[in-house]
Amino acid sequence: MNLYSRTFQSLTSYWRYIIFSSLSAAFYAVLSGILVWMAGPLLMTLFAITDLPVLGGMSAASQIQTRILSIIPSTARTARRHW
Repeated sequence: MNLYSRTFQSLTSYWRYIIFSSLSAAFYAVLSGILVWMAGPLLMTLFAITDLPVLGGMSAASQIQTRILSIIPSTARTARRHW
């Protein structure tokens, strides 16, 4: 316990610097969050490729759906519809 009291006594002369650095860190965290919040929609707009067809004239989502449906037997698909 003596260690903590000696540490706090030595830090009392630096209380202004500690408060200033804590407020600066909080300000930086808020600005970093705002940057991510603002950059997210921009990146989604830049890298969203939905209207460009891939090889075969189908989009990637259509190709994946076709592959999945070809893997599932037709009896399982009809049985699932009746549930």
